[in-house]
Amino acid sequence: MPKSSIRTYIRIFVSYGISLLFLGIVLRKISSEASIWEAIQQVRIEYFAIGSLCIAAEFIFQSLRWQSLLQTLGKYSLAQTLPSVILGHFYNTILPSRLGELIRPAHFSNKHGLPFMTVLGSCVIERVFDGMLVVLLLLFSLVVLQVDNINLHALIPAGISIYIIALLGILLIVKTQWIDQILQRFAPNKVSQYAQTWLQDIRKGFGLIKHWRHGFLVCLWSMTPLFLNILSNYYLLLSFPIPSALQSLSAACLISAAISLAYTIPSAPSSIGVFHYAIILALEAIAHKTATPISPIIESQFVLMSFVIYAASLIPDLLLGAIVAFRERHILTSLSQNEP
Repeated sequence: MPKSSIRTYIRIFVSYGISLLFLGIVLRKISSEASIWEAIQQVRIEYFAIGSLCIAAEFIFQSLRWQSLLQTLGKYSLAQTLPSVILGHFYNTILPSRLGELIRPAHFSNKHGLPFMTVLGSCVIERVFDGMLVVLLLLFSLVVLQVDNINLHALIPAGISIYIIALLGILLIVKTQWIDQILQRFAPNKVSQYAQTWLQDIRKGFGLIKHWRHGFLVCLWSMTPLFLNILSNYYLLLSFPIPSALQSLSAACLISAAISLAYTIPSAPSSIGVFHYAIILALEAIAHKTATPISPIIESQFVLMSFVIYAASLIPDLLLGAIVAFRERHILTSLSQNEP
């Protein structure tokens, strides 16, 4: 068996193992006293629908941000960037390890004749802005709101560390020539040429932001989807019969930050298990802050609340993603047959 296949199987095994571990922890929190069907029947559909629509609206603003980033490469409309963004979310939902993050630039570059690594570089820039905003949101939630939860406080150094390591890795690729020199000295000629071409393309992607005003505009576009995500979580909290003290914008902020950090953990498709555990941690933290007793029934409600938010996020991803995937099936077929 090729080494690449072995690595793939190991990665899948680890991803699914992590998800199953967290899912087991989550499901054990459901009390035998809780009436799951009765709780589901009490979900307010109007708030659930608003929450799901907010998630769908995020796709539009993410596409506008990407459109702004790509303007150096050409003028691309919302109708051109939106399908790739939706496909990215769709494949993040049905494939492990968030592989949709690679399918989005692969689809766009293939469709519009652009270098894959340059487009990928633009996606990495987006994640830099997203990471910065998520860390700030987490700090706001834990410090300004004075949330006292040891598990969530442990996420602060973890989240900042992930962000700093990623940022240093990007700077190493973009700003130094060490990698080029190492390749020229130690790698075979063909490998060195291929890698240097790859690095040149991705550096072009990182160089798409030409001045501070452009960066400020991208930052504003990055804030809008995050705001919509917080708004979505707020309406979803209102949709489910949990204690009213937890149905707040502060709880929605903390949930958004916790979910975003959970996405950095390798896991099964749609981050099942990890996603739910992050929401439960956030709700427990807010419960402690508001002096809300966490009985077995309340803890069961937290678990069911996590599944409500999970379902609301899956609906636009799967529904819109399936439609776009069908329309773009010829390009996706060519991607499956050829490496980007």
